[in-house]
Amino acid sequence: MTHRVYRSLAVSLLVFVASCAQIPTAELAQYRSASAEVQKAAEGILIDFAAIKEASEAEQKRKEAEKAAPKGPVLFSTALEYSSVAQPDAVTVRRTALRTIDNFNNTLATLAEGKSVEAVQTAAGGAVEAANNFIVAAGAAAVPGLGALIGVVKTLVGELEKAGLREEFDKAVRNGTPTILKMLEALIAERQDHITLRAIAADNQQVKLVDEMISQVQILRTLVREHSPPASGDPRQDIENALNAALKPVERVLTSPLPIRLSYQDKTPPFASEHRLLAEQAVAQITERGAAINANTEQFEKLRSALNNYGAMLRRMQDALGMLVSALDRPQKFDKVSEDLFGIAFSLKKDIEGFRAARKGSN
Repeated sequence: MTHRVYRSLAVSLLVFVASCAQIPTAELAQYRSASAEVQKAAEGILIDFAAIKEASEAEQKRKEAEKAAPKGPVLFSTALEYSSVAQPDAVTVRRTALRTIDNFNNTLATLAEGKSVEAVQTAAGGAVEAANNFIVAAGAAAVPGLGALIGVVKTLVGELEKAGLREEFDKAVRNGTPTILKMLEALIAERQDHITLRAIAADNQQVKLVDEMISQVQILRTLVREHSPPASGDPRQDIENALNAALKPVERVLTSPLPIRLSYQDKTPPFASEHRLLAEQAVAQITERGAAINANTEQFEKLRSALNNYGAMLRRMQDALGMLVSALDRPQKFDKVSEDLFGIAFSLKKDIEGFRAARKGSN
């Protein structure tokens, strides 16, 4: 009887050791690192969204103030310090959503690694805190999409808070995974807000730069037209060639076809060296505006690429969450999804860097 008990215990121990050996601890650690890179890369998107949203709202307020400007001098101001409490905005809602996803992801990974109930409880505490921050931000900002998930996120928080045993945490994260998947889906959809604001800003910048360029072309044409050819050393052809060379890279945005011709007018003062200097300055201004137009186009396309990579990264996170849930039942291979997330996060950060560099050149 005693031998049978020992044999049974030995078999149980072997099964336990074998099951522990199957847990892909190293792969899950790599996955955690990949998830951290996702958070860093996503922060770059949020920073730009905050910048363009703030600029857009400031421009809107400026236009409204112009319309409502009182006639005559303003003698008294109605502004008060501390007269309003700052409310969470769409950027804060997105940031707290990403933190919620990250902390939920950490809870799932902790369970999949077979960590102690105490470790799972600590991870779940982080998820609850992040989710509560999201609920507060989304409730105050009234952001569509993510805001519609407040109810189901509250349910998830309730289940995690009540859980005490491993089985209860297991059930809570399985039940909560669809909510986190919806949160990721909402973040994917809300990229449209970001690209729309950037498109409006890029359009406005393009119009401004083209107007400035056309103005310089008109100045140059007028300068030449108000003079007659010099007695010798006529620079008109060189100036004309330089003008068309400056315009060629941005021909797509011009209203007049190239080449542009410059013409003198008889019975006017001759074109002198000081006029040539003014003409060269105008061509330099046109060249500068042309470079800014191309940079403006580049920065928008870089942002589009970044947002596409951001969407791909969030989609891959959806896949990864599904794998983590499956890992609660049986070991999963996480090396491929980790490599994908590392690669996409790297591409996204590269796009953001390129976007910022191009933006400097377009302003």
